[in-house]
Amino acid sequence: MYLALTREFLEKAFPGGKGDMEALLVLICIFIGDAEGRSTTATKLASHSGLSRTAVYRRLEFLVRIKKIIRIGDSYHIATGALAADEHAKVSKIINKFLHK
Repeated sequence: MYLALTREFLEKAFPGGKGDMEALLVLICIFIGDAEGRSTTATKLASHSGLSRTAVYRRLEFLVRIKKIIRIGDSYHIATGALAADEHAKVSKIINKFLHK
């Protein structure tokens, strides 16, 4: 289930294979921070993700460049339209398949 969900999240976040696992991890951390109404800084991202600050900064630069996130001061936020909708409910299907085994 984890692998199927990860593949689906990668495809939704980076259609055409533009991103990698570290970029996805940083993007998910920023998404969660936004959902919880918390500011997400590079330092917090490094702490929560387990990535080095250097790796976090590289991924942040990449995500800003491809317009997945925006920077406001020291905080990062999900950009409008950054994530593709799950129009075919693939994530729900993966979870339901696992739960009903």
